[in-house]
Amino acid sequence: MLKVNPEYMSKIMEATNNCPYFRLQNMRLLNFDAGISKLEIDIDPGKHYQPFGITHGGVVCSIIDAKRDNVYACLYVNKNNQLKAMTPYFLTSIDCLLKRVRGKALFVGDALHLYRDKII
Repeated sequence: MLKVNPEYMSKIMEATNNCPYFRLQNMRLLNFDAGISKLEIDIDPGKHYQPFGITHGGVVCSIIDAKRDNVYACLYVNKNNQLKAMTPYFLTSIDCLLKRVRGKALFVGDALHLYRDKII
C-alpha cells in the first residue's frame, strides 16, 4: 500500500492550513493519506449561509474540487416552500449519487460543469 512520508504530510498540512483561502473559509486539513483526506469547516452563518439559511454551496464545492471523481452532496426536499435536508452531507461518486436521485431533481453547485454530461 502506498504510504505518504510523515515529514511531507506535516509540511503539506502546515502550508495548507496557513494558506489564505483555507483561513478565509474557516477550513482546516485535519489528516490525509494516499487517496483520502479529512477536512473540517467552522460554518459561520454570516459568511457561509445563503439567504434561505442553508450553507452556501461554494464552501461545499471547494471541497468537491479537491477530491477527484467524487462529489460532496446533500439531498433536499421542498416542503412548504422551505428546503429540508433529507440526508446529511456525504462524499460519494457522481454515479452513486445519481442512482440515489429519483424523479424530478434540481442540481446546484459550481462543480456541475464537471459532471454535466452524466447528469443530463
